[in-house]
Amino acid sequence: MLVDAGGEPDGGPARDEESTPVDTATETSEPGPCNEARIAVESDAAEVRVGDLLRLQLVGFEASDGREVNWLVRGPGDAIEVVFDSGWSASYLVRQPGPHAFAVETWTAEGALICRVEGERVDASELGVTGLVVVLSWRTPGDANENDTGGDQIYFSVGSDMDLHLLHPKAYGQYFDWTYDCYWDNVNPEWGIFGPGGNPTLDRDDADGVGPEQISLREPEHGVRYQIGVHYWNDWGYGPSIASVAIYVDGALVDQWDGVELTNDDMWDSHYFDSGSGAVSRIGAEPVITPNYRGFSGP
Repeated sequence: MLVDAGGEPDGGPARDEESTPVDTATETSEPGPCNEARIAVESDAAEVRVGDLLRLQLVGFEASDGREVNWLVRGPGDAIEVVFDSGWSASYLVRQPGPHAFAVETWTAEGALICRVEGERVDASELGVTGLVVVLSWRTPGDANENDTGGDQIYFSVGSDMDLHLLHPKAYGQYFDWTYDCYWDNVNPEWGIFGPGGNPTLDRDDADGVGPEQISLREPEHGVRYQIGVHYWNDWGYGPSIASVAIYVDGALVDQWDGVELTNDDMWDSHYFDSGSGAVSRIGAEPVITPNYRGFSGP
């Protein structure tokens, strides 16, 4: 699910457009309940780019005894398949340019394969921006439907809420700083010395599910070390979530840190970005997590 927090930033990849189905013919080789099944893929723009969230759905499947649905994706360069379990729908964050092929398998309660449905490939173009782009996504195993949207995010939400943060050195490592932290409550702070290109923007915010959230800084201040963090603002009763942070410099994926488990109100100090050298470094060999960072659960 995708909640767009604003218009497209200058030179940024976020686009506020109507969801566009991607043409995905399917292939089923055996008779049975999968004859009419196909994979529907939707994105938020006609052209899929790095940083976009694709929504996947298995439609036309007639069997009622499917216990498990496995989604599979083969990325650019015929990379090793990444398997993730979900329901009849799933979300996939595009992190690399090139072709992506999707498939889905359905299984009975006894563990027998019902069928496998293959979708046509989706070609993703490059990010196409300069400077720093940080993308946060997450999964919440306790949320039975991570792809629904809704709730007022005050008393109720249909999904968990994680937040991406980018700190200027003048924040002195303190998140939620009113001036030098870019996050959901400070989406376009004034940091630029030589113009608006030095101001970061929160391009995308997601308050009820898997993300992505995205912050971009088109013209980083030279010789400055920025800090990146992730805060688990509210789990809304869905329990721990698994966070992933991907960092791009001048359009190229520099580092991707997956599989970091966070619980409610955890703060994860993720990366440093040194604008002088362009280097991205992880903060710690293992995730550095501060529990009960705010001391309360949500608004």
